[in-house]
Amino acid sequence: MQLRLSVAAENRKFSKAMRRIRPRFQPLTDAFEAVEVEQPIYEAILVGVTDSRSPDFHQQIENRDGYFQMLFGCSLRDGDQELAEDVFDILLRATRLCPFANLDREVFDSLFERMRPIVLG
Repeated sequence: MQLRLSVAAENRKFSKAMRRIRPRFQPLTDAFEAVEVEQPIYEAILVGVTDSRSPDFHQQIENRDGYFQMLFGCSLRDGDQELAEDVFDILLRATRLCPFANLDREVFDSLFERMRPIVLG
């Protein structure tokens, strides 16, 4: 199963910051893809992040192509570290909103716990 992140930015500064932090998430997405899902429901979780919505916004997007798709609002706070933390939490929230079987959910929760210090330093 894949975890994919996309960005829809209105603000150029937000877009540039997202480009700077994106490589930090590669170890997480690689580890996510390596997980053997016991009861696969979707091929991938697609997560869109936008600065055109408030940070408390999230919405599931209908997708008939075998993907679980979510859109989240985000804002540029103090710097890259804070943005990376926010995006990590968004990816975790998207994974938790995906209707996995309990065993699969536990595996992904554990994965995020292990990967937090790797991604966020």
